[in-house]
Amino acid sequence: MRICTKESVLHQQSKEITDKNVASMCKDLLIDEFNSHNGRVQGIAAIQIKLHYAAILVRYKKGREPQVLFNPKLIKSYGSWKKLEACLSEPNKYYMVSRPLLAKVSYMDSDLVEHTKWLTYKKARIFMHELDHVNGLMLKDKNVMGVKL
Repeated sequence: MRICTKESVLHQQSKEITDKNVASMCKDLLIDEFNSHNGRVQGIAAIQIKLHYAAILVRYKKGREPQVLFNPKLIKSYGSWKKLEACLSEPNKYYMVSRPLLAKVSYMDSDLVEHTKWLTYKKARIFMHELDHVNGLMLKDKNVMGVKL
C-alpha cells in the first residue's frame, strides 16, 4: 500500500467503525503500511491508505509496537504548544502547528471496547495529528505561522 497524497481524499471525514471485521481489516492494513516504512513513522490514519474509516495507528515511542485505535475522539484539552510537524501525506513539507499540552481522549480497541485516557505532550501531539486526518484535516489546514519548509 502507498500513502495517499490526494487532497480530495484526505479532506474527507472518516466513518465510525461498528463492525469487528471492518476493525480487523483496518488494523491489518495499517500495520502492513507501518511495516512498509520500517518503523520510521509515529502514526498513520486509515484515510491515508484510502480507507474511509475512523482508525489510526500510533506508536508513541520508537522500538515499541504500534497500537491501532478505532473511532478516536478528543474529549477535552488544556494548554497548547507550537512545533513543526511533518506528514507522510505531504512529503518534504513542515508546518508550524499548535497542539494541546494535555488531552483527554477516547477510542475503541480491536474488540470495539471504549477506553478513555489522558495523553501528555508528545503522545497528545501524535494522537491529535492522526485525529485530524480522521476529521478530514491536513497539516496545511492547521498551519499557524505560515511556515512551510
